[in-house]
Amino acid sequence: MKKYGFGLLMFTLFSAAVFAQESDSQYGNTPEQIEDCKKNLSLYREYRDQKLPDQALPFWREAFKICPQSAKTLYTDGAKFYGDILEVVSKD
Repeated sequence: MKKYGFGLLMFTLFSAAVFAQESDSQYGNTPEQIEDCKKNLSLYREYRDQKLPDQALPFWREAFKICPQSAKTLYTDGAKFYGDILEVVSKD
């Protein structure tokens, strides 16, 4: 049983490593795009987590432009950002 568990663990780790290498294409097609995408994703999420949507939005826009397929949360966060903007505008 221990051998089976170890084999399963190794298979899982190997599969995760292969998937991680292949999934970089979701971040862009070139090394520059991948770097820019990951940087913008990180920055917008950092500001989002700090509840600073005005600072998060420019980085979100850039991430959405460069790598829209990178994360599902990109879409839900964008809807929230723009929903908040519409809410503020409609109050004025």
